[in-house]
Amino acid sequence: MPGLLERVASARSAPARQRPANLSLDEYAELFRFTGFGGEYPLLRTSMGKLDEERLVQTATAAYRASGPVFALVVARLQVFSQIRFAWTRFEGGQPTDLFGTTALGVLERPWWGGTTADLLARMEVDVSSAGTSYTRKITRRGTQRLVRLRPEHVIVVLGSDEDADHPAEAADVELLGFAYAPPMGPMVLLDRDEVALYAPLPDPDRVFLGMSWVTPVLRELQADSAQSEHKLAYFRNSATPNLALKFDPSITIEQVREFKALFEEEHVGPWQAWKTLYLGGGA
Repeated sequence: MPGLLERVASARSAPARQRPANLSLDEYAELFRFTGFGGEYPLLRTSMGKLDEERLVQTATAAYRASGPVFALVVARLQVFSQIRFAWTRFEGGQPTDLFGTTALGVLERPWWGGTTADLLARMEVDVSSAGTSYTRKITRRGTQRLVRLRPEHVIVVLGSDEDADHPAEAADVELLGFAYAPPMGPMVLLDRDEVALYAPLPDPDRVFLGMSWVTPVLRELQADSAQSEHKLAYFRNSATPNLALKFDPSITIEQVREFKALFEEEHVGPWQAWKTLYLGGGA
C-alpha cells in the first residue's frame, strides 16, 4: 500500500502548501482528495457534529483558564495522570511479574529537551480535557528521537473506506489512514498514522477514533455561570448600585448639569461608595 504522504502528494494539483487565508480548515480539507483502495478518500475534520472544534477547544480552554471548578478538576486529574511511569513487564501463567526498563522507553522518559514523562502526560491530559483527544508526534532528528505535542484544533484526521468513499466516517469499513497538521499561519504537514499517537480516553459517541472532552456536557452550565459572573462584575463596576436615570428641570443649563454630574460621580461612583444615601436638588 503506498504511503499516505505519497498518495496525497500525487493527487495535489496546486504547488503551494500554504492554506489560503480566505478558506476555513474544513473548506481547505475538501480541496485534498486522493485515490486508493479502489475509492476516493476525502480528508475529514476532527469536529464534533456541527460544533467547530476550534470553538470547542477555545471554550474549554477558556473554562480551564477562567473557571475555578474546571481548573481544579483538570489539575486534580493532571496530578494523578502525570505520575504514571512506563515500564515493561513479563507475564507468567497469565499474571504480570517484575517490571523492567530498556532504552526503548527513553523517548517517553525524555520526550523533548528538558522534558520528563510527567511533562508529557500533563500536556496530554490538558489536551484531553480541552479537546477530548491528544495528538503526540514522534520525530527523528540527527539520530535522536523526540516527541512533539500537536495542538488538537489544528489536526485533520484522514479517514478512508472502500464501501462509502464520500462518507467514510459512517462506513462499516472505516479506516484511519493518517493525519495532517494545518496551523492557521503555517504550511500543512502530512503525517502517517505510525508517526502520531492518538489518545482519547473518553470516546465521542458520534465520532470514530476521537474522544470527547469531559467539559463538553457542562459547557452550557459554564456559560450560564460566566454570564452570572459578568453580571455581578458589571454590577460592581457600575457603582455597585442599579443604574439611575436623572431628569433635570428644563430651566437647568447644560453647564449646571455637568457640574452636578461631576459632584454626583465624585460621591457615588465606585463599589467602595455603594449604598450611600442619595440627595437630589430641586432641579433634578
